[in-house]
Amino acid sequence: MNIIPLIVGCIFFTVGFNIISNFMRFKSQGIKIKGRVKAIEKYTSIMGTGSDRTRTTFYSPIVEYRYKDQTRVITGIGTNEIRYKLNQSVNILVIASKEDETFQDCLDDSSHYFIGIIFALAGLACLMVYLFTGGSWLLTIIALPTVTGVGHVICSMARNIKGLIQSPDKHTQRNEDSILIETKADYIKEISAHSFWGNIIAFGLLFVSLGIIYGGYTQFPAGAMKMLNANPALFWETITSEKIPHSWARPLILCGMGLFFFLASLRSVYYVRKKYGSMLKM
Repeated sequence: MNIIPLIVGCIFFTVGFNIISNFMRFKSQGIKIKGRVKAIEKYTSIMGTGSDRTRTTFYSPIVEYRYKDQTRVITGIGTNEIRYKLNQSVNILVIASKEDETFQDCLDDSSHYFIGIIFALAGLACLMVYLFTGGSWLLTIIALPTVTGVGHVICSMARNIKGLIQSPDKHTQRNEDSILIETKADYIKEISAHSFWGNIIAFGLLFVSLGIIYGGYTQFPAGAMKMLNANPALFWETITSEKIPHSWARPLILCGMGLFFFLASLRSVYYVRKKYGSMLKM
C-alpha cells in the first residue's frame, strides 16, 4: 500500500489549517493599526527543474506603519496580480508580547484564507487519491486529526520562541532580482500593461465565443435556420421539448458552449475594466 499520498495529504491539510487558524488569531487578538503601501515588490518565482521550470511573476505590497513611536515595515503576501495601490491605507494587525518588547504583525489581508483553503483542499485531494487506491479509512481518520493537532501545537510553541517572534526589521528582506515599484509613473506603467493584456485576453475570448456560436448556427439544417429566423418562439419550444431532431444536437451543443464562453468573457471584460480602471485613479 502506498502511503505517500496519505503523508502528503496530511501535511498539506495541516499547513492550510494553520495558515487559517493563525490569521484568525491575529483577527481576534491583534490590535488594528493603519499603515500605508509605500511600494510594491515585483519578483519572479521559478518552480521546477530543467525543461519543466515555470516562471511566475508575483507582486507583494510593502507597507509602512508606526508602532510604539517607531516606523516599521511589513511585506504582504505575493500574488500574481497587483492588488494594492501606492499610498493606499491598509490595516496591520499587531499582537504584542506582555513580557517584553517583541511583537508579531500581519497585514489584514483575506488572501490568508484563500491560500489556507488551497492548501487544505490540496491535502484533501491527496487523501482522496490515497483512499481511492485502496487506502485505509481507519488510518486516514486517525492520521489526519493527529498530524493536524501536532502541527498546530508545534506552530503554537514556535510562536512563543523569542528567536521566531517578529522583530522590527523582520520584513525588510527582499527577494532576489526583485524590482520595487515606488513611484506613480512606474505604478501607472505596470497597471497599464496589465490592463492592456487583460483586455486582449478578455476580448479575444469574447470573439472566440462568438465564433463558436456562429459555427454552431451554420451547422443547423436549412429548416431549423429558417424557423429560428422566422419564428424564434417555435424554435425555442422545439429545442426545449423532448423531440429535438437528431441533426440539431451538434449545432445546439456548439451554440451552448459558445454562449457559456460568451457570458464568461463578458464577465472578464467587466472585471478587467472595473479593476484596472479604478486602480489607475490615484
